[in-house]
Parts: sequence; structure tokens; C-alpha cells
Amino acid sequence: MKPKNILLSSIFLLAMFSCNGGKPSTSDLITIDVTADYPEKELVLQDIFDVEYVPLETTDEFVTKAMVKAVSDHYVLTSNWGKDGNLYLFDRTTGKGIRVINRFGQSGEEYGIAVKCLIDEAQEELYVFDAMARRVLVYDLTSRFKRNFKFIGEWQYDETYDYDAEHLLCYVTDMSVIPEKSCHLLISKQDGRVVREISLPYEGEPVELIARQGNKIMMGSFNLTLSKADGWELINPSADTIYHLGRNGRLTPDIVRTPSVQTMDPVIFLTPTAMTDRHIFFHTMKRYYSVNGLTHQFYIYDKVKKSIHNYTLSNSDFIDGHSDPIFRQRLCYPLVSYLTLEAPDLVEAYQAGKLQGHLKEIAAKLDEEDNAVIMLVKYKEN
Repeated sequence: MKPKNILLSSIFLLAMFSCNGGKPSTSDLITIDVTADYPEKELVLQDIFDVEYVPLETTDEFVTKAMVKAVSDHYVLTSNWGKDGNLYLFDRTTGKGIRVINRFGQSGEEYGIAVKCLIDEAQEELYVFDAMARRVLVYDLTSRFKRNFKFIGEWQYDETYDYDAEHLLCYVTDMSVIPEKSCHLLISKQDGRVVREISLPYEGEPVELIARQGNKIMMGSFNLTLSKADGWELINPSADTIYHLGRNGRLTPDIVRTPSVQTMDPVIFLTPTAMTDRHIFFHTMKRYYSVNGLTHQFYIYDKVKKSIHNYTLSNSDFIDGHSDPIFRQRLCYPLVSYLTLEAPDLVEAYQAGKLQGHLKEIAAKLDEEDNAVIMLVKYKEN
């Protein structure tokens, strides 16, 4: 059963929308038309964000496929593609390997598949989300077991963030019904107890993110939570409004998309991927089954000029203007996202004279058999 204090969130939302028939006023909101044709704009990553490179140390003990599981102020945690249970903890500043953590197993103190991880440096704790066992295991950073707690009800924890000293913010999917009857939760770090349920309002039917064709399904890469300086952006794929959750816990409408998601076929979903003082980056995903995958588009909104463009984002450390939309892999503020740069690709680019700056210096010391370099994108300090 859900705790009674969950009702507080529902009461708050009811009060907020009762004066206008359940719809937030759009007069002061940013409106994004997901069907419009926008002009192209070329951007340089370093003009808007700071970039940090972490060359992961390679030793006999530290050989990793570099699937990034967590990044914190001082650490980078990776794993391999398989199910060996290894988690590799690296120093974020130097890239030096600190320790290999492996608590793989089936006991109450072990995980089966570490689908997601989170590092709480203040408490020196590592959270491992084991989706198969439907529980969270908590260790210290030396891998000593501290506690565990179960997922709540039939929910699946799809996105997780360090909200504050006592709580995690999770986007959860209710697996007992269709996949998109879901919401955000604040849960206790100590026992997983639900402190607040945040169900974003919408009119109409729940809308799935999953594309279907007969008995075939396809799920694209699409995030429903964005960490930012003054709080969080929360997205419900069934709703036309994106909401801001402030650090004080207040929930307010922030961005509205048009046409309504309830009227589109195929549906185009919208999510913000990064927010600076001046710019908002957006990602759209069209939901339809295709052997070539789902269609993604990337937009930037200028708050000063109130203009929208499609964009390409080039990394100035690549002389040929190496471009990648990034932002698909979300991290907690002040980080934005990360990209894994494989050693063979960097060695080839270095030998071809296509690198410059600090990345060139790193690549000059790499061997093709080395671990990857993790590129971290960060908001610029004011």
C-alpha cells in the first residue's frame, strides 16, 4: 500500500490546477511546436559547456568495457558488458583505478545485475539497483554491505538521482498496468520508504513510450528527468506540460509542447536535455516501429531571442569538427552528460592529426588496448 503522506502531493496538485479547469496557464510558459521546421544552427560544445576528460587507467586488474554506471565529484564507476559483477571505481581527477568492487551473488548482501548505480559521496555510499531482484543494495565505497531495501509495489525504478541528503528521486514505471502509468517518487535513502509521489496531471489516456508492431516492440533512449541548478524538470510522456520541481519542493508548470501528445499519430515526445541561463536544449523522439530505430531530433531554444533551431554540436578538440548530439546519458547537476571515447578511435584520430588541446595530449599516451576515455560535459561556472 502507498503511504498516506503521498496524498499531500495530490492535494497540492489539485489546488494548483483547480482554478483553471485542470490546465496550467500557458501565457508565461515556453511553447515548443514539435512538428515545426526550424532553421539549422552549428554550435561548438566548449562555447556553452565545460569539458573534462578522464582517461581510465589500464592495468591487469583494471580492464573495463567502460559502461559508465555513476559519476560523482571525485569518482567514476564503470562496469563490463557481461554479467561478471565487476564494478570499477576510478579517481575522476586522475583516472587512476581505486578498486574493483564485486558483490555478485544471490544472498541478501549481493546483487545479480547492477543495472544502475549511484554514489553518495557525503555518506560515502554506493547504491546498486538490481532490477531482476527488484531491490536496492547499499555499500560503502570499500564494498562493505550496509543495508538493502525492496522496490515499492509493482514499480520498476527506471531513473534515479541523488535528490538530497536523505532522499533519492526516482522515475518509476508501474509494471502492473501499461508501462506509462507511472510517476516520480522521492524515497528514503535508509529504507526505500516513499516520502512523496509526484504524479504529473494530464487529460486523456496514458501514452506509451514503446513503439509496437504486432508482437514486436521497440524502446528508444528517452529520459524523463533533468537535474539543473535550481531543481529538476519532470516529464510525463502522457502530458503536454513539463514541470519544474524546485529545491523547496514546489512543483510549477514550465514548458508546454504542441500539438497535444494525445492527438498525435505517430506520437512525438519532447524532453529538455540541458538548461543554461540562456539556452534550453531539447530532444524529441518519434514513436513508430522501424527496423532503422526510432527517429530523434535535437533543438536549442534561445531565451533571449526566443528562437528555436535544429543544431549540430561540434567538439573543438576534434579538428574535423567531430559532432555528437550527446545529452542522452543524463548526470546530476553540475554535470550534464558523458560520452565514452574508445581508445582505438582516439589513437587513430591522433595519428591522423585530427586532435588538439588536452585531448590530443591524452591520446598521445594511449595504446589501442587501453581503457576508454570518459568525456564529461559540465555546466560552466558563473
